[in-house]
Amino acid sequence: MTRELPPKTRLVPDWRPLVLLAGTFVLKALVLSQLKDHPLAAPDAGLDTTAYVRLAEQVLAGNVGLGPGLYYVSPFYIYFLAALLGVFHSFTAVRVVQIALGTASVGFIFLMARRWFGARAAWIAALLAAFTGLFTFYEVLILQSSVDAFLTAAALWCLGAGVPAEAGNYKIEYAHRSVFLAGVIWGVQTLNRPNVLIAVLGVALVMLIVLRRVKPAALLVTGLVLGMAPVAIRNVVVSGEWTLVSSHGGLNFYIGNNPTATGFYQNVPGVTPSIVGQEKDTRRIASQALGRPATDAEASRYFFGLARTWIREHPADAARLFVKKFAFTFHAAHVPLPQSYAFFAYDTPGILRFSPSGRGS
Repeated sequence: MTRELPPKTRLVPDWRPLVLLAGTFVLKALVLSQLKDHPLAAPDAGLDTTAYVRLAEQVLAGNVGLGPGLYYVSPFYIYFLAALLGVFHSFTAVRVVQIALGTASVGFIFLMARRWFGARAAWIAALLAAFTGLFTFYEVLILQSSVDAFLTAAALWCLGAGVPAEAGNYKIEYAHRSVFLAGVIWGVQTLNRPNVLIAVLGVALVMLIVLRRVKPAALLVTGLVLGMAPVAIRNVVVSGEWTLVSSHGGLNFYIGNNPTATGFYQNVPGVTPSIVGQEKDTRRIASQALGRPATDAEASRYFFGLARTWIREHPADAARLFVKKFAFTFHAAHVPLPQSYAFFAYDTPGILRFSPSGRGS
């Protein structure tokens, strides 16, 4: 932990981080002004964006539960978008809120890095985040990725405020509220990105092993469960099925684990490559295989079953594929799905091409 400043110095506000955040917002606003009217970034451009817009419009029309089935996309952004459209009635206003949250994420990164590594590291980390074009690009889209950086940075800042800066210093009291709040934020983010659940459980396990304290890890997991609870309860009440988040997990798992899997997205025979098509076609395929109408949860379990069967019958191939996918996580190229950052950065005139960090290819 860095040493505190003398009392007189602490009373003097440090305006430099505020200037950084103001500049970050202006930079993001310039990107927004350049891309907001691009036809491929429009709300009716198709793919994920259009699906989220239509679901948000249903919520605003009174179908708050979006029943009777399970969600076929991650639900958090549906209600986030519906809430903002209900207040502002403008997609541009939604984008402005998103870049404001993106600016706040740079602030969280600065505070987190300063606490753990000092002022110099904080400035380096914040400047890199501010000039990461990939962050800004997704923040100006009507897409669930637009809030991921904010939720991740906010949760990490809370976690950093709730644990000692030195793992071996057990005399420092944990700020239990901060750890719990980190879990809640990550639970909410799990409703936006379900695979965050795996990462958070890993964080809790590391806390348990390294810090040798049960309570902080328990508080983190408790907050995680609380953040996820609303959708789990909704699924039981509205659809009558027990599912933590949404119904597309089985198909995604199968795409990554099957005889022709490459580690990248690929079309599944018989499944239309769109969100709405995936919802309908997966249920149709599962119904044909089961010989009866399949529910959303049953369709997801069907594809999970296909993937698990392949893994069990071909363990060597599955292991090689896992190593290949793990290696891809360290690859420098950004694989676009559904919108291509590389196209907007390098083939569309704008300031994204000058972003010195986060350059996709």
